[in-house]
Amino acid sequence: MTEVIIISGARGAGKTTLINGIVAANALDEPPVVLECEAGESSVSWDLISAGRVSLWPVVPARRADAGDGLPHTLHQGLTTIMRSSPPACVIVEACDAASVDDVAGVVSYVGREQPLEVCAAITVVDATRVAEPRALSNAACRKLEEARLLVLTKAEGLSDYDVFRVRGILHALVDAPVVRLDSPPDYRRLLELAKVAWALRGGA
Repeated sequence: MTEVIIISGARGAGKTTLINGIVAANALDEPPVVLECEAGESSVSWDLISAGRVSLWPVVPARRADAGDGLPHTLHQGLTTIMRSSPPACVIVEACDAASVDDVAGVVSYVGREQPLEVCAAITVVDATRVAEPRALSNAACRKLEEARLLVLTKAEGLSDYDVFRVRGILHALVDAPVVRLDSPPDYRRLLELAKVAWALRGGA
C-alpha cells in the first residue's frame, strides 16, 4: 500500500521547505515521490533530486485560474500515472493554495478504488507572521484551515513568545486540530508520527 502524505498551505507558507527537511532528515524509510500541484518554479532541492533521495512529479493546471476546478482532474492523472509505472512506498502531495486537505483526500480516495494507495497523514503549514497580523486571514483561508488535521507553524523565529501564544489562540479558535511548532533542530520523524495519529483520530477523509 502506497502511503500518501498531504502537505497543504498558502503560497509561501513553507510547504516545500518542510518537504525538503523531511527528505533531508531521512524521516521516511524510502525516497518519496513529491507530486507538486502548484504553478511556478519548483523549490524542491535539486541536490536531493540528483542524489535519488526524492522524485519530483509536477502536476499543474493549464492556467493559474484553473487551480481550483482543474486540480481534481490533474491530480487524478498524476496519481494514476505514478501508480501504474512503479508504485512508490510514499507519495507526498504538495497542494496548491487553491486546494484544501479534503479536496486532495477526496481525489486520493477516488484513485484508491483502483490503485493500492491511501492517505495516512495531512499537514497544513501556516506562516505564523501572517496570522499575527490583524485580519490577515481571508474567509477562504479560514475555511481551508477548518479542514486541517495538524497545523505546523513556520516563520515564527522573529515573533515574541506572546505573539506565538496569540497565533496559537487564533488558530485554535478556527480549527479543532493540534498546532505544533517544530523544535530546533526539527524532529521530522516525530512530526510525521503526530500527523498520522491526528489523521487517524479525525477519521481520515
